[in-house]
Amino acid sequence: MKSHFCLFLLLTITGAIYAQTSIDTELSLLIPTRQGYYKVKHGEPKEIIVTIEDRGEKSNIHYQYYNPQSIGYTNKSYRGTIHLDSLGRKIYQESYSKYKQRLRYTRTKYVYTQNTKTILNVTKDDDTLNTYKVTFNEFGHPTKIENFTPDGYLESYATATYSIAEGTFLYEVYNFNGRRVLKQLKYFNPYFIINTNEHGDVSEMYWPTSYIESETTYTIEYKYDKKGNWTYEKVVMHTPESKKTIKRVTRKISYKN
Repeated sequence: MKSHFCLFLLLTITGAIYAQTSIDTELSLLIPTRQGYYKVKHGEPKEIIVTIEDRGEKSNIHYQYYNPQSIGYTNKSYRGTIHLDSLGRKIYQESYSKYKQRLRYTRTKYVYTQNTKTILNVTKDDDTLNTYKVTFNEFGHPTKIENFTPDGYLESYATATYSIAEGTFLYEVYNFNGRRVLKQLKYFNPYFIINTNEHGDVSEMYWPTSYIESETTYTIEYKYDKKGNWTYEKVVMHTPESKKTIKRVTRKISYKN
């Protein structure tokens, strides 16, 4: 599965880390399980220990729940805190990580309206470093991403114009002068979910940014605990030539009651 489902991190010479996004990233976030392994549908967790095996690489994340909307997380190279709003959306994240024996810091705020999401990278003193504003259409698909400087000036922006019938979108990037610097036709399958299981979790899908008639599909197998939250996820990629397990995730969930 493609690595661009994650929000990319850009290391800066100041020692900070900037959270970034893109049209492809926002489209991949349409996959429910890509929105955070700390999310559960039932009960109130006390902690979740996550083990991820992804294409031969293994990692762990330990989540601690101070309350349903405030979550701490740690692994061997970073630690931080996530705050959620009443809808379960991320509104604040603070993180410390180590890079070549150097401590790096990131602090990001998220602000939502009916059809926008704004990502603000800020300092410890709450000064804005840069801003990304994502605009969505009525289907929740990103149509524009604007990048602003610390002073609020538009630095660049990207647009996506969708052709649902063709399974494509026209991707265009513009600089601060409004001059187009990139024009590219890209794929998007709006019907990427093929099946869901009895718990409502995606069990078969295409990758969202794949060709609408792609022969590559993904199946997801789950195991659940007594409360109905998944504790094991296996992702298998199917092509006409082969079938291969590309990812396994286990979640050990402890509850407050």
